[in-house]
Amino acid sequence: LGGGKGAPDHYVFPVRPGIDACYRCLFETAPTSPGVVCADAGVLGATCGSVAAWQARAALALSDLGPDSVLGRFWFLEPNQRRALACTRRTDCTACGSSPGVPTTQGTHPWPR
Repeated sequence: LGGGKGAPDHYVFPVRPGIDACYRCLFETAPTSPGVVCADAGVLGATCGSVAAWQARAALALSDLGPDSVLGRFWFLEPNQRRALACTRRTDCTACGSSPGVPTTQGTHPWPR
């Protein structure tokens, strides 16, 4: 379950290993430069709270205690709207595909449900 705050938007990305797309499915290569840190971007604590609330909602969905409509999507939480990017696993993904080339935790979690 990932989440982050950028300027001006933030995101939440719940992942069920072996079911949903992973970060590598979406971003084939790692960034070549480090991102902007919160102190430089002017991130306020209250905005992190909104990401945390969405992460809690996704955590409930992952634990079968909440609606699963948040799963399988990369959520962009912008100041005036929420957008969801539906994600599917890539078979050629180097992290979770049929022949992964990087270490993974696939198979060590209690999913699928």
